[in-house]
Amino acid sequence: MGTIVNKPEERIMDQLRKIAALAERGCMGEMAMARSMLERKLKEYGLTVEDLYEGSKKTRTFRFSNSFERRLLVNTLLHYFGSKSDEFKGATVSRRRKAVYVDLTDLDYIEFGNEYGYYRKAFARELKRTNEAFLVAFVNRFDLFDISPREKDAPTDELSPEDLARALEMLGIARTIKAYPYRKEIAAFKTANRQEDAI
Repeated sequence: MGTIVNKPEERIMDQLRKIAALAERGCMGEMAMARSMLERKLKEYGLTVEDLYEGSKKTRTFRFSNSFERRLLVNTLLHYFGSKSDEFKGATVSRRRKAVYVDLTDLDYIEFGNEYGYYRKAFARELKRTNEAFLVAFVNRFDLFDISPREKDAPTDELSPEDLARALEMLGIARTIKAYPYRKEIAAFKTANRQEDAI
């Protein structure tokens, strides 16, 4: 905690908290300006950022969209607070509401919220990329391509280095997929009937 020269009124403390929030979550230009202003104001009052968020904890809500994000949220809690912390032990999960409730101070709420938000976006981005790769690998593994004959003079596109790297990635994924051949139900039914008639 800093050495407070003149303890500001709660109204000013609220203003400083708003500036701190803008410094954390604003756009690039706003963030730089807010950080500069915050540093100047904190120095004027002899405060630190921690001083702005001292006080009782409040129950905070963090949302998830699916079971993967729920697990990611829990793991981020473990990474940020640890399994032995009061924050983690006191956290509750509502699968119906798709939310996790944690008692946090204002400072922890901002910092943890930023960390979870970062990993949530990164996870969604990587999951989308992986899903696209898996779909291509799956199509290749089961040979789900156009059965129409290809024209003899049809041009063939050369792969760019990026496409080649991606193709190799697909190939690696494809090799891990077990290929269970699809049996057409009608054809199988007819075959079974012919066998029965023969008997």
